[in-house]
Amino acid sequence: MNRLAFFLMFTIYISINAIISILKLSIGHDWFNQWFFDKFFVFQFISVVIIGMAIESRYFHNLSYIRIGSRREIFRKELLRYYRQGFICLNIMYIFIILGALLLQESSHILQLIEWYIRYLLGIIVFINIMSCLKWSNNFILSRYCKLFTFIWMIIELLLLKPYVNKFFSFDINLLFSWIFYRGSVSYFYMLILIVLTILLNTRLSDKRDFI
Repeated sequence: MNRLAFFLMFTIYISINAIISILKLSIGHDWFNQWFFDKFFVFQFISVVIIGMAIESRYFHNLSYIRIGSRREIFRKELLRYYRQGFICLNIMYIFIILGALLLQESSHILQLIEWYIRYLLGIIVFINIMSCLKWSNNFILSRYCKLFTFIWMIIELLLLKPYVNKFFSFDINLLFSWIFYRGSVSYFYMLILIVLTILLNTRLSDKRDFI
């Protein structure tokens, strides 16, 4: 599957999700709440976006590394491709969310749409940066399975660790991905800090990466 085929399949996938979400409205579901919660982000969005990232990663191999030459340039090109992949997928999904809102005459939720767009965009960047940190490490296992390990940690943090700590210790723990769903403006600050730190770490790791 090439990049164009993936975006086409992603569009079809999101359109099917939109149809199912509209059908759920008859049993009391809210249009927006079906798109903006942790399980949807993990299992129905990021899990599919990872497939696109796997397709993008095929453009980077030993021959392309030699052709590009500079470690910094390899890192920059690879990261930008992943960012573009996530950005396009997010916008495809948002087109259907907005179309659904117009169809249902839910125009009063514009601020909610903007808020969640920013949160999801920052969440995608955090995911990509952490995944990239693992990929650029010289640990073979972490590098080879960077997408899987990052995805597993996201599941553990959002769906197991955070709810468990909150339920049994009445403490709201936020580590990496939990900030996406932390309802407060401070979450934007922490996600931006995470993005800056992971880019710096990625830069340091890329300078030391052994491609042999």
